[in-house]
Amino acid sequence: QTFTSGKLPRFSLVFCATDSRETNHKAAVLAKAQGAFVNSVTNPEDCDFHVPAVVSQGDINIAITTQGASPAFAGLIKQDLAKRYHSGFGEFLGWLKELRQDIKAAEPDSKKREQLCQGLLDEDLFALILDNELGRAKDDIRSKVSSSRTKS
Repeated sequence: QTFTSGKLPRFSLVFCATDSRETNHKAAVLAKAQGAFVNSVTNPEDCDFHVPAVVSQGDINIAITTQGASPAFAGLIKQDLAKRYHSGFGEFLGWLKELRQDIKAAEPDSKKREQLCQGLLDEDLFALILDNELGRAKDDIRSKVSSSRTKS
């Protein structure tokens, strides 16, 4: 809905996003007076909440906020994180999700499952994923799972 002539319909959540700082402030004041939560793209001091920049890779979501201090800086961080945490992270997590279900089905003892799952992940594995060496990372985990089964 468009903000005109000082009237604002009743909403619970309001985004003030015009190109006018003054208009956004007026809308924010009116919305808050009506009990709405407000986000203003031009006036961080008018915000009740901030919308983070988000990097999503499959089920992985990384949120970045500067609390309104500099959305542009949050955007730079988002770009950097999107490069670092490439699509392979989402793919690998999807594979881990399936593996976890298999482990749950094969191991009824929750303590043993927890130990096994935590023992699968380490800095070396993380480095493989960062380098997009997903096949090697999966092989490493398969080897650890297989080794744990022979110990049981």
